[in-house]
Amino acid sequence: MKQKAKNEAINYFFVLHGRSIDRCHEPMESCDLPAIRAHSIPSSTVLSRLEHDGHVIMPHLKLKFPPPSEMEFKSIGKRHATTFTGLCSRHDNDIFRPIDVGLPVLQNKEHLFLLAYRAVIREYHVVLQNAIRFRASYEKRIELGLSPGNVPCDFGLAALSHQLNAFECYEYKRHYDEGYLAHDWQSLEHFVIVLQNQPPSIAVSSTAHL
Repeated sequence: MKQKAKNEAINYFFVLHGRSIDRCHEPMESCDLPAIRAHSIPSSTVLSRLEHDGHVIMPHLKLKFPPPSEMEFKSIGKRHATTFTGLCSRHDNDIFRPIDVGLPVLQNKEHLFLLAYRAVIREYHVVLQNAIRFRASYEKRIELGLSPGNVPCDFGLAALSHQLNAFECYEYKRHYDEGYLAHDWQSLEHFVIVLQNQPPSIAVSSTAHL
């Protein structure tokens, strides 16, 4: 019976991993419009330079149990590449239009701010999604009798760790929200490296917070 409960818990985790939260993380935190598959990297400008026959090559996380998971490179249709369900259509267009209608200008402080801001919103969406998944998985383990629920255990601590990470990322994002609402493009300091005479090969939208 215990092995059956473990298998059910594992299957539940993979089911959760296949689901996404759909929530618009706009700076006013008042939007109730449905989220779309927003691009974290501009599709019509940057991704169009990387595509081949409408596809781009990008890393894909392949979950395995037991861990570790594996990273593999897959050909993904440009429409679905680098997308996340963290913005509605209106806010995705309104906020990031300056860097979506043309290639970002690296001498433009607003463009640089928006590149960083989009990466922060995406990161928050990812860590929040992970926190919800791990919390739900932990509650499922309690329901199945695999975790105690009233004393600390590895699965409960892992769920708590993801929740704390999501909260810290939210606090980090709020600084960017305030900068965007105030149009304070000078609130960030940028360090730009330009590689000359390089073929288009990689585009990254990522962030790390301390």
